[in-house]
Amino acid sequence: MYANALLGVWPYIFQDNPCLRKLYNVYSRFTFYYFILFIISAIMELFILVADDENRTEEIVANLCITLIYIITAVRVYVMRSTTIRNLIKQILATEDAILKNDDEEIMEIYKFHARQSQITNLIFIVNITVETIFFFTHPLYVDEKIKFNKATNETKVIKALPLSSWFPYDPQDHYLASYMWHIFDGTVGASYVMYTDAYNFSLIIFPLGQIRILTHVLSNFPRYVLKVKDQLQCSRDEASFITLRECILKHKEIMRYLQEYNDSMKNIMLLDFLQSSLQLASVVIQLFVVCITYTAC
Repeated sequence: MYANALLGVWPYIFQDNPCLRKLYNVYSRFTFYYFILFIISAIMELFILVADDENRTEEIVANLCITLIYIITAVRVYVMRSTTIRNLIKQILATEDAILKNDDEEIMEIYKFHARQSQITNLIFIVNITVETIFFFTHPLYVDEKIKFNKATNETKVIKALPLSSWFPYDPQDHYLASYMWHIFDGTVGASYVMYTDAYNFSLIIFPLGQIRILTHVLSNFPRYVLKVKDQLQCSRDEASFITLRECILKHKEIMRYLQEYNDSMKNIMLLDFLQSSLQLASVVIQLFVVCITYTAC
């Protein structure tokens, strides 16, 4: 929640302050549009690399690996801002509030278990992406400089590697430090979107698992919960059994509706994510072949 609020993705913030809410909406659009702008610049650079007469397969593959991830992430952010996902978040917040106010320790323990599971999963994922991002930022420092001869100008130029692959409105080699720092900023924004939106998505998936476990627990201890309802409502055992069973059925329907709405919103994103992962694997294989051929030739 806090991480996505920093990116401008979290939908429920400053609800009681219209002025801050408007400023937050402006900030949210700015960060997202800047992210889209970087993706466009990466696609432009990809077209330049493909159109180049030289064989730049390795650079094309490096561009694709990041650009594909960022495109899918941008689509995911757009979907997560939809009304359906906002309603699911509202449902989660209401359900968690009800659980926290409940004095049932067993249900509370089930909730805490899945909350910890969500936190651990997100922490591992965020640490992993953070380490990979640091490697992306530092790997140009260990890459040998390339010597490029320009036939048009009859000049030889030293080409230094940059963390990412994107188009600049100027020659990045003439202003290398500025380009390097700009890429670090772009990479930080892109990695943050990838980390936090995926963590957001993991939590949305883990939540119904906890709800199913709670429902299973109630049904497994049905007589005990019937007595609890009987004492609370001061009604007969048959009435308490009916009320408890009805609440279980309604809860089951609520979980199924949640899963259906989530699936309707995210199934296309998951398909695109699978396709981009497949393309990335293919790109890595191509890159390995290029390296092997180059090594054999040497």
